[in-house]
Amino acid sequence: MHKGWWIFGVTVLTIIAFYIPGQAGYLWSPITCAMGIVGLYFTGLVIYILKMGRSTVDRDVGIGALALLGALTIYSGLFNYDMAEWQHQNLMDIRKTIDKGVSLAHTQEPLLHSLSRFHKQGNKSDSTVTQIFRARYGGQIETINGEMRFVPKQLADVHEESPLFFLKEIGRDSVIIIAQSLQVRGRDPSFQNYDGGKGKMQYRAILTEGGVNYEREN
Repeated sequence: MHKGWWIFGVTVLTIIAFYIPGQAGYLWSPITCAMGIVGLYFTGLVIYILKMGRSTVDRDVGIGALALLGALTIYSGLFNYDMAEWQHQNLMDIRKTIDKGVSLAHTQEPLLHSLSRFHKQGNKSDSTVTQIFRARYGGQIETINGEMRFVPKQLADVHEESPLFFLKEIGRDSVIIIAQSLQVRGRDPSFQNYDGGKGKMQYRAILTEGGVNYEREN
């Protein structure tokens, strides 16, 4: 009966150790807590073997088996942790490449298109480059929380997951679009992003009659 309650108690504590820290949304906190409970259980088993072992051989075999099992458990935990960190870094690198490509594609394409249309007018420049941009892409300009956003049609359904495009300026002679990642960290963690946050990757694209200038700000 005593052994049964001991096993039952460890099982309940392990479930609690997984459940409560897991509510915070972190993976490794519940695993660490559960491993602590298992460590206490192993300690109890060692004490039990030392007290109840019938011979020195029984005690040595029992403790050796527990030591081997503990070492394998620790090794497995460290290996899985390293693999998780490696996968996380790879995913962030992939996300960085995706966000960079999306930022380039959805700022350069409309700005270069507007610039091309402007120069095709030749000497009969009836419209400024910004008027051409507004006429072609005005339907993709929205005001959200007091900020002008450029929302490409291709990203309308994944707007919350894609980089944000802020229309910083659309004046008489220039258009400035800020492309800011929501997930990828930039070079400077203290950099002030356009949306008020800090440390995220950010690009600036500027359209004038002379061309398109594109630069990474963070």
